[in-house]
Amino acid sequence: MPSTQYVTEAWAPYTLTAGGETIDCNLNANPDGDDDTTLIIIPTKAHDAVKDPAGTEYKPNVITPWLDLMTDAGFHVILMHGYYNDDLNRLAAMANDGIDGFAGMDNRIAAVIDDAYEKGLYKEGRVVLAGSSRYGFAVLHAHANLPKSAAAIAIGPVMWWPRLKEFHGMDDHPIITKNSLFELAFKMPPRPVLVQIGSNDERIGQDLNHRFIGAALEAYGSSSGDGPFTVDRMGTPGHSGPLPPLYNSQHVITWLARLGFL
Repeated sequence: MPSTQYVTEAWAPYTLTAGGETIDCNLNANPDGDDDTTLIIIPTKAHDAVKDPAGTEYKPNVITPWLDLMTDAGFHVILMHGYYNDDLNRLAAMANDGIDGFAGMDNRIAAVIDDAYEKGLYKEGRVVLAGSSRYGFAVLHAHANLPKSAAAIAIGPVMWWPRLKEFHGMDDHPIITKNSLFELAFKMPPRPVLVQIGSNDERIGQDLNHRFIGAALEAYGSSSGDGPFTVDRMGTPGHSGPLPPLYNSQHVITWLARLGFL
């Protein structure tokens, strides 16, 4: 089936209320889907794109090619507004005030997962979280903490917040250390994870990319080639370079198919 990213009628916007918060979402459902159709949930800061995906020509990072490929492949897709990770100054200020915005993001994703299940959009074991950069962190974090997440896809995730200027000096902050992906990696197995990293990510640091990969390999006890934990090394530097080639996004689809999600 062709991509329906820019077909207005293919999208069904809706808003959830959970924990006193509103969560704007937009569903692109495969009209020919069945009980085995996988649902992919993509949290993003692009609120305008969530409200009107068909009318928003450019979506940040890899969302544009993802939507083309995912709808073409026949997945159900939900775009959801992330909120917590949108403004990094606000997220850091919340931590300094003792408010765990990372847990707040988990709660938003959990609400969307539960609501989609109640609507019959997927059956147990067939919901996948996907995100990039700051929301790459969010989906890995949520995947570790939410057992209903069957798989996670993260491209160029923020591995460690104190590498960003908004969080400088917060390496030992209790909220930062409590939410470390290096520790949370051990809560992810055996559910599959695909991580796509650049060749020289100067903003996040290759050392931290490799630290997470090492923790995940230890947790999964398998190689990063074709096991449930897979590392895809992109042909671009990372955060400081251009968007990855299309084949990296296509690999997301082939990875999901290989693991039985398609």
